Amino acid sequence: AQSIDGLERGCEAGDWQTVSRLAHSVKSSAATLGLMRLSEACRALEFDTQKATASEGAPVLVARVRDQFEQALPTLKGLS
Repeated sequence: AQSIDGLERGCEAGDWQTVSRLAHSVKSSAATLGLMRLSEACRALEFDTQKATASEGAPVLVARVRDQFEQALPTLKGLS
């Protein structure tokens, strides 16, 4: 949840380097856990922000990551 919050804060601040780094981290963790929709959403965000810039669609991609994270929460809670 902290990483997702960090994505949102980074997006609001225009800190695309942080957004890209966090998206990469969440992408990998989500894939390891089999949360492929979350991983794919993060992959798209990472790709959009990887050069420390972002398209106008970046906030939509961040919202998509948040949505996929919220949908994955029951699975994540079941793992703990």
